[in-house]
Amino acid sequence: MLDASSPAWLIMQKVMKSTQSFSMLAIPFFVMSGSVMNYGGISDKMMDFAEVLTGHMKGGLAR
Repeated sequence: MLDASSPAWLIMQKVMKSTQSFSMLAIPFFVMSGSVMNYGGISDKMMDFAEVLTGHMKGGLAR
């Protein structure tokens, strides 16, 4: 258990250990991949493709 009297190195060690779990790394990598796709223009092409697939349906992509 950590409290205010814990040494700074122990707190930093706990923070670093919690960021090294696979599930916690998935979140920033997911956001980063979205940014890369948006910057590269892939996201616009993906949305156009999804619009072609669902545009004829009632509700479509609900834009």
